[in-house]
Amino acid sequence: TEGLGRRRTCLDELKGSGVDDTCLVIVKFASGALASIDNSRFAPYGYDARCEVFGRGGQISLNNPSTSAVILQASRQGAVGGVVDESFPQRYAQAYANQMDHFLDVCMFGTTEKVTFKHSLLVNLLADAAMQSKKTGGFVDFAQFAGPKLA
Repeated sequence: TEGLGRRRTCLDELKGSGVDDTCLVIVKFASGALASIDNSRFAPYGYDARCEVFGRGGQISLNNPSTSAVILQASRQGAVGGVVDESFPQRYAQAYANQMDHFLDVCMFGTTEKVTFKHSLLVNLLADAAMQSKKTGGFVDFAQFAGPKLA
């Protein structure tokens, strides 16, 4: 599995702060599947976070939640749809509630955790690999990058 990360700062108020407001990550899996992750604080319609994975068996995508699932595309001028939810608490209220319910089940009833320490470590290593990709300008072999840290 290899990954390529690109980040930049578009907002004038963030320039020079070390905080990037736009990023793109491309992941090439050993199976041949590709994934792209786009994220931007700069989108004129709100905070943008999308993910898409496609391969020989199909495609799955996660788009920005909005006030409506209806999208009108009636001309070459583009599409019109609902307003993108403003921030994480609005977008993911049900996900946060589900996580809290699961956390309480783990604490109170001994339910096995769905997200383990290794899952959390992998997410952080993926972010570190994206930063390494930004520094080198190329793809990072995740097994070589993260392997010693997972042993």
